[in-house]
Amino acid sequence: MVIRVSRSGRARGAAVATAALALACLFACSKDKEAAGEPGGAQERRDKAAELTAPAALFAHIPANTPYVFASFEPIPRSYWQRLGPALRVLADSVPVPQGAESPPDRFGAALVRELKASMSEAGLRKTFGIGPEGRFAIYGIGVVPVMRLELADGKALLATIERLQKESGLALPTASVEGRSYWRFGDDQGLIVVAVADNQLVFAAGPTSMVEGALPFIMGTKQPSPNMADGGLLKKVAAQHGFAGYGVGYVDSGNLLKLLFVENLIGSVGGSTSIPPACMEQVASLARRFPRLAFGYDEFSDKRIAARIVLETDAALAARFKQLPVSVPGLVAGPLAERALFSLGAGIDIEKARQLAIDAADGVGQLAGACGSEDVVREAAAARASLSKPLPPGLDKIRGGFVAVLDGSLGPGGKPTGVEAYGVLATDDPAGLVAMVRGEMPAGQMPELPADGGFHDLVPAGAVPGLDTVRAAIKPKALVAAVGARGAQAVEGALARTGPSPIFFTSYDYGMIMKKVVSAMSSEAGQSEQKIVSVLADLFGVMSMWLVPTDHGLALAVSMGLD
Repeated sequence: MVIRVSRSGRARGAAVATAALALACLFACSKDKEAAGEPGGAQERRDKAAELTAPAALFAHIPANTPYVFASFEPIPRSYWQRLGPALRVLADSVPVPQGAESPPDRFGAALVRELKASMSEAGLRKTFGIGPEGRFAIYGIGVVPVMRLELADGKALLATIERLQKESGLALPTASVEGRSYWRFGDDQGLIVVAVADNQLVFAAGPTSMVEGALPFIMGTKQPSPNMADGGLLKKVAAQHGFAGYGVGYVDSGNLLKLLFVENLIGSVGGSTSIPPACMEQVASLARRFPRLAFGYDEFSDKRIAARIVLETDAALAARFKQLPVSVPGLVAGPLAERALFSLGAGIDIEKARQLAIDAADGVGQLAGACGSEDVVREAAAARASLSKPLPPGLDKIRGGFVAVLDGSLGPGGKPTGVEAYGVLATDDPAGLVAMVRGEMPAGQMPELPADGGFHDLVPAGAVPGLDTVRAAIKPKALVAAVGARGAQAVEGALARTGPSPIFFTSYDYGMIMKKVVSAMSSEAGQSEQKIVSVLADLFGVMSMWLVPTDHGLALAVSMGLD
């Protein structure tokens, strides 16, 4: 199947800090009880979903049949902005104001940066840009055209600032109007960006010119779609179904999106033809029924942490199969550690059930490709099925999963790791058999014998891996474990005592701890500004975690970051 797009649009430290800060604005650190299943407090959020009040003046612009939407019923808590404020000011101070700008656009950009730097406080943002912490937002599609609306505390203040900057720079922003409403217009015959302040909302939209122009009355709010989401519509139901908080709830409707893509001719040629065969359309519709929505939203937004989830919704039969995938990986239960680690990574899955799912997926891809006339994909799907149908080698077929955790460590001269404390667990029903298989595949004498007595034995001598002390390993019941350092050996014993269903995937990074180590390792040549940025971020960030679990509705990817 060939998919074509018929229309196409045509201070290092500060950049790093800004990107990192953007992550902090989205995610937060996990609690132990959450990584194993549904986030804590989900039922309470479900109960509150019925009480959510939609900001009608904002939501009335969202079509009820929009293919995608992400919007907030409630503003971000003020405590979060108060927690973030000092870091924002430090980051703003680190952004240099462009000097020597000669052209009007460059002068306008330099003046805008200057105003942002000078206004980095709640009072300053409200006075200069009309932005307040109580503002809610909506991102949605009018057809496939993306539109963003943000509530302003004072739309006149923003307009006055833009007007003043235009006069100072000598730049006249290109303007136009639709049904009496003025807006800024940037683009050409291929692509168009429009921006406006309308009804005390900042409005932004972009896309192929013909599509944007066709939707302008709805983008600018001179017309409202009917029916619309003024009452919260489907967003409230999504919040209740998945237990999302009102700070941000959204979804992508696969059926509506695919329908629009075909109608707008954004999906066109299939198998070299400009028409879509009916059998292909039916296969695509069937796929949309199996995966009806991608739902997403925040679970928490506070001065302590931010947590969010993305849920790939599936039909009931597929959701039931996903729920059969989790297994028990010792230690990888509700997060692999009871203590903080610099880094951890793990996974656990029923390999045979996952293999059968993958075979069925290959069959599905082949059927879709066959109906849509793509013989190359049909052959590739058949080859994938044949490969997946082969049984795993003895020993590997008993593995259920595993994880590694780096508890501590630093970088010494030349970037050489020092003081590493770490451990790893490989969950398998036959650890002794796996060790024997590996030893049999290696040259004689290269791998020392590892007795199956449950005790730790030296496996890799100190220094064999640069910067690492002796790696010790042990064959335990249902697991093969290894550890480096005293803390590693102690922690792995504690991890083995924690059993139960595990996430399909889990990872975590302690950004705060890592950045503190970066600060201590920074050379004296690093500028004060750069050191200050890293220090501020080290004090702000905590543990970022991500885990994948099956739910009654499909597969959920949860992401969170703590704010220390």
